[in-house]
Amino acid sequence: MVMLKRQMRAGTQLFLHTREGLVRLLIPELESPQIGDWQYLVEHTHLWRRQLYIKGRKLLGAC
Repeated sequence: MVMLKRQMRAGTQLFLHTREGLVRLLIPELESPQIGDWQYLVEHTHLWRRQLYIKGRKLLGAC
């Protein structure tokens, strides 16, 4: 699972090829969360941490 996470890029999806056709694999740990719907939260760039901050402040979005 760690190797898959390293190889996947943002917005990519995994599919399994079967005789019936392609089946999408839903693995929440490998897919990035949709954060574009937040009105007052932004994601700061960081090497290993993905944390939401309040827009315009250095204040974490989580209490």
